[in-house]
Amino acid sequence: NDRYTPTLNNLGAIHLDATRYAEAEPLFRKAIAALPTRADARVNLGLILLNTGRAREALEVLSAATRVEPSRPDAWFYRAGASARLGDAQEALSALREALRLGPDFKADARRDPNLRSLEANPEFRRLVGS
Repeated sequence: NDRYTPTLNNLGAIHLDATRYAEAEPLFRKAIAALPTRADARVNLGLILLNTGRAREALEVLSAATRVEPSRPDAWFYRAGASARLGDAQEALSALREALRLGPDFKADARRDPNLRSLEANPEFRRLVGS
């Protein structure tokens, strides 16, 4: 039911904030199944997958989030991290460029995000984040 979807996502977010990923993941998956046209739960699930070493699955989920709601900078930002983790610097930089276009405040996060560490020596990355 559509009206329960925000509740599932919000409850999952509480678990996510407490790093209780095993409890959060099924809630986000249920929210996605109930309302696939919203990106909130996809972004949150993508973050869990990224934080638990499942970068390929995270990239799939986050790519879907950017298709569903292309104006979400957080979806693009985490998509950049997943791509970087998978060794695809060009895709990571492309996603990061879009994240920063939509949300310039992500520059500071990009400079310290461990998922983007593999890009630190890249001149394009340094230009984008100002380091």
